[in-house]
Amino acid sequence: MTTTHKFGFLITALILSISVAACGGGAAPSNPGKPEDGAKAVMDALFSGKDITPLLCSAVQSQASSMKDSFSKLAGAGATVDTSGLTYTASDVSGDTAKVTVGGNMKITVSGTSKDVPFPSVPMPMKNENGWKVCK
Repeated sequence: MTTTHKFGFLITALILSISVAACGGGAAPSNPGKPEDGAKAVMDALFSGKDITPLLCSAVQSQASSMKDSFSKLAGAGATVDTSGLTYTASDVSGDTAKVTVGGNMKITVSGTSKDVPFPSVPMPMKNENGWKVCK
């Protein structure tokens, strides 16, 4: 598979996986923190291969394995993703719910070649369940 094909596969898989993550995923710090913290925690975990189950609200924890499977294909392509260029903007904060829009840029490296890739603005519904978690 050429590097161009790997980047194409990676971008397609990222967008599909983030769409799934927007329907479930988030963070569970001992201090509830801010909705943005929960969204950042799940994005960091998704792209670093960490277990996201504790970061999901109870309503969507069953989706954790399908999200992990999607991202394991990226790792199999030899890709690494730097999420430090992503931005997190909270809105519609009301009680234990909020929306966090994730946008910005990611640096994707495949076979030693890096590219900055714009990340489409994705709204992530959040719920505070002992910490802000992405939910539906």
